[in-house]
Amino acid sequence: MDLLVNDLPIQEKFCSLPSFHEALEHLMKMRGVAKRFQRDVFCSSNLVNMDPIQDIQMCKAINDLQDKNKCRAVMSWLTRGPFWDTPEERKHSGDNLLECLNRNDKVVTDTAVGEAAFRMLEINGSSCGLISMAPSDWQFTPVEVIYRQGNGEEEDRSVDIENFFDPDALTSRLQNSEPSISSWNALQNVALARFNQLVFAENCFKPLDPVPFKPCSAKTWDLHTCFNHGLGWTLSEFSFQPRCI
Repeated sequence: MDLLVNDLPIQEKFCSLPSFHEALEHLMKMRGVAKRFQRDVFCSSNLVNMDPIQDIQMCKAINDLQDKNKCRAVMSWLTRGPFWDTPEERKHSGDNLLECLNRNDKVVTDTAVGEAAFRMLEINGSSCGLISMAPSDWQFTPVEVIYRQGNGEEEDRSVDIENFFDPDALTSRLQNSEPSISSWNALQNVALARFNQLVFAENCFKPLDPVPFKPCSAKTWDLHTCFNHGLGWTLSEFSFQPRCI
């Protein structure tokens, strides 16, 4: 499961520094839970530029934390990532009309909510969850998003996204979810299970053994999108034997 920070409950949503620091502490606890399960929490690269309080920028709000170790940890995360909206990670574009049904059809294109919805709708086997600050007005789950027709969409499609705002709920969910891919052998097992309509050569993954594992490479196994959208074929129509070059 990919975990994305919900950026919608942040911009000018807090009335004071103590209320923001409370929510930030809660967010960092959630990130700590994810780390225990070897999961990254992806944020927007623009998060550091937001104003959580009117006329108070994110950097200033964070620098006012009394614990300077926490301050450095938060700033390192917000400035170095991982980010969901880099060209390598981002899957949806500004042309994809995504709306949140829980928020009176609020447009969530170009937000983490829209990205999570698009990944779940367009990428075979993709699981995505949101992490929201608390207290906030986003303490509900699931988040219902609809992908409106147009721009290649023949009809509206909707998806429910799990929204985590409680560390215990996130812990329980990650305990029961598929482990993160942390090795080439794990990638092979996931690929064989997920793409069960393809025939893989017995030694297909062998050339990867001496290569250092790269999590970003493991996440590019989006064969379903390639076949269904790039070439117009479906996996069920093919037996595919890849060659390692």
